[in-house]
Amino acid sequence: MIQKFIEFSIRKPLLNHFFLFFILMLSIFAYINIPKEIFPPIQMDKVSINGGYSGTSADVLDKLIVQNIEDDLQNISEIDSIKTVIKNGIFSIEANIKPGSENIKVLSDVKDIISLLKRDLPSDMNEPTAKIHEETIPLVLIAVAADVETRELLEKTEELKRVLSKYKDLSELSIRGDADEELVIRLNDEKIRAYNLEYNAVILALQNLSSIFPIGTIKEKGQHLYISTFNGEKNSADIADSIIQVGGVHVRVGDVCDISFELSDESELSHYNGLRNISLNITKSKEGNSITLVKSIRKELALLNKKYPHIKFEVYTDTSIWIKNRLN
Repeated sequence: MIQKFIEFSIRKPLLNHFFLFFILMLSIFAYINIPKEIFPPIQMDKVSINGGYSGTSADVLDKLIVQNIEDDLQNISEIDSIKTVIKNGIFSIEANIKPGSENIKVLSDVKDIISLLKRDLPSDMNEPTAKIHEETIPLVLIAVAADVETRELLEKTEELKRVLSKYKDLSELSIRGDADEELVIRLNDEKIRAYNLEYNAVILALQNLSSIFPIGTIKEKGQHLYISTFNGEKNSADIADSIIQVGGVHVRVGDVCDISFELSDESELSHYNGLRNISLNITKSKEGNSITLVKSIRKELALLNKKYPHIKFEVYTDTSIWIKNRLN
């Protein structure tokens, strides 16, 4: 059999060359179109639940919904362990599924729990979302760095995020070191004493300013009380003109408080080459080509570096480099 095959190959050299050319072209086509990844995205035995309520502190959010979800999740026999992260305004829960369980069935049970809890939530709070957790490797990490105010860095990072959002194969763009704008009302001790008002009575009156529950975060520093909230009026002049009743006396908020809009406390601090920076973490969909996407991203960064020469837009973690090294 082998002898006949060898004899056939010797008699038909042109056919051999044709097959070789066909295999070569097929290899090139496969190399161009096959997904290029270090590790493929995998579906984990986990259910992730994400939600939030703008303006809530972590403590209020925990009592409002997170504890209820955790208690009900423990009643699902397929759930092994639960991990929760709560920040001001948002929360994330990861529930590990026991080996051998049906992930889709567990996900359905979790969604039923959330649906039942929704009736006890504030009407303007979005329903938390649940999905099977997928573990993916980030595509790139981009540093937006400069010796400027944090507000300007955040604005430029948001602009970069909008520019990159047009690429459909990018699945998630998340800002690290983000901070929301909050209304900050500082009680002025001298003004309160001048009006002969009770300090605690002023605090109770200010709580009625919130357009929706809850009021936000209350912090005490020295003799000052800070009340931060996302809710209510968005103009400091309107807030200052708001009338509150304190112990039977009607006063303007601006008469007893100092009002301003400020960025919330930062949960992360980082520097890039000695400069304060905000990071943009980018992941991609399974269909996206890492090498092609990173080339496109770097072109966009070059345009922004020309547009804003005082700010650095640079990639400091690039997984496509690892992929190209493996391919080489």
